[in-house]
Amino acid sequence: MISVVADTATGALCVSELARHGVDITAVRFAPGRMGLYFLERGAGCGRR
Repeated sequence: MISVVADTATGALCVSELARHGVDITAVRFAPGRMGLYFLERGAGCGRR
């Protein structure tokens, strides 16, 4: 994975969770700024239950 992540506690938590799940984070960099989070609810908007 190649990405730049906000240099915040939330950014660090996200990157550590990726690593915990086996994602190679060696190319991830931290930089000042904000970070957006997106959530996908299972089944949302697809008409299935």
